Amino acid sequence: MHFAEGAGNGAVQTTQKSLLWILSGIAFLVLLIACINFTTMAIGRATSRAKEVGVRKTMGASFGQLIIQFMMEAFLTTLTASVIGVVLAELFLPTFNDLFQKELDIVYGPTQFGILAGLIVFISGLAGAYPAFFLSGLRPIKVLKGNLSLHFGKQGLRKGLVAFQFFISFLLIATTLIMVNQMNAIQEYDLGFDQEQILIVDMPDYPSQNFVTSLKESFRTAESFRQTLVSRTEIASTALTVATYGDDAFWQVGFPLEDGTMFSFKVNFVSGDYMETLGMELLEGRTINPAVGADSSALIINEAFARAFNWEDPMGEMLPRTDFEPHQIIGVVKDFHHASLYQPIEPVMIAKSPMAVFSGITNLMINSSTNPKLLVRAAGGDINQVRSVIEAEWEKQFKGLPLEISFLDETVEAQYQSDRRLGKMVFIAASLAILIAAMGLFAMVALSIAGRTKEIGIRKVLGASSWSISWLFGKEFIVTTLVGVIVALPLSIYLMQGWLDQFAVKGWPSWISFAVLVMGGIAFTLALVYAQSLKASLSNPVNTLKDE
Repeated sequence: MHFAEGAGNGAVQTTQKSLLWILSGIAFLVLLIACINFTTMAIGRATSRAKEVGVRKTMGASFGQLIIQFMMEAFLTTLTASVIGVVLAELFLPTFNDLFQKELDIVYGPTQFGILAGLIVFISGLAGAYPAFFLSGLRPIKVLKGNLSLHFGKQGLRKGLVAFQFFISFLLIATTLIMVNQMNAIQEYDLGFDQEQILIVDMPDYPSQNFVTSLKESFRTAESFRQTLVSRTEIASTALTVATYGDDAFWQVGFPLEDGTMFSFKVNFVSGDYMETLGMELLEGRTINPAVGADSSALIINEAFARAFNWEDPMGEMLPRTDFEPHQIIGVVKDFHHASLYQPIEPVMIAKSPMAVFSGITNLMINSSTNPKLLVRAAGGDINQVRSVIEAEWEKQFKGLPLEISFLDETVEAQYQSDRRLGKMVFIAASLAILIAAMGLFAMVALSIAGRTKEIGIRKVLGASSWSISWLFGKEFIVTTLVGVIVALPLSIYLMQGWLDQFAVKGWPSWISFAVLVMGGIAFTLALVYAQSLKASLSNPVNTLKDE
């Protein structure tokens, strides 16, 4: 029940499994970047620790003893980081709960301590194994003679690890870009109705053993209340409806066609100025007469409904089944999204009388309550004034009954909150990944420059400019960055295709956005590299060469 998706879960709070996998994957990627940082830093510091290894081996230290020493250093670093991580998790847990609308607690039991201990051991091995074996395997005679070289394979390994760091970072950034663009596309998408300045009032239901009677009496009571609001100057228009956008209240009905197939469509029962209140566009015909008793056999359909029967002129058409009571299609409304943008537009029928539809259907599925809702469009910008009018009239007619008022634009927005929250979490993770990758790149550039200070001094003496020396270092890391970005972009598009498939409306970022992302990555790398290389190239070569 906890991992169930969709409606019908009762009071059980559910969680999507995909969300847990995504958050776990993000945590693993950020942790992997930190492990790569530790490894590249340890390899980079091999020159400074090589003599320590040579001296220890000369004094009798064995290969195994050195392995234990370096692994213990990695273990202590990981243990310290874990303690800090747990403290930060406690501090940021309220923020996390607020972001995902959860009420999670961190439990400290045997299982949790076991998982944490296992993670510490695993990460210590993952981050510290290679540096430990590499440093412990150095030959004392080469180290103490000063012939140690970290070029060729080891240099290539460090560059490969840095490229992988940027690959993960830009993968998360590109994912964030796609998510943000999709959310913006949804925000700006024309739903086919005007959602602004509309209040939704839940009307009381009428209990009855007879379903149709209950629906009719509920509408009759609600219509009486609606009439008290029609003449108020603060209100532009009103309408009653069984279903509103995204509340899964459009009824699913169906009837068999002559060929034996079942035709299914959505139906909504309304009264009052429904289309006018929602600002829906009528393509053909007319709207339903709001007068009580009028248009009891009238039907309005959307474009998708007309396309399903290949009706070029639907005006006056009848549903293709003799069991339906006399009825007539009086209008065609432009396609609108009756559900969230996760779902495609389906054939929709709007009716005033239930019997105009119930008489001929064989299938009926209702996912929510049948009591009507009152839609109220405010005449001006003062929503609170309109709310006060509704509250005053409600107290007169339904004294003692609870009044529930919501806003249509908030209902629309609520449909995508989970994906917006996920986008924020990915953005935070991408920011962390970039920060950690930047620290690693900064340290690697510093180590690279520190090992080539004499080369820089010689180049300066021979006439090389500061910018040419900076470019010497920069071009290596630009290639590394490009490799990470070029691999990350197509993979992010491939991975996000599955996430975007859940939406009926998709909005991919333009190639300009991806180009800006690539250029931003290059500029980010150049800024880090040039900040340090320029500083080294501007130093006096005499200071670096005088000890020769």
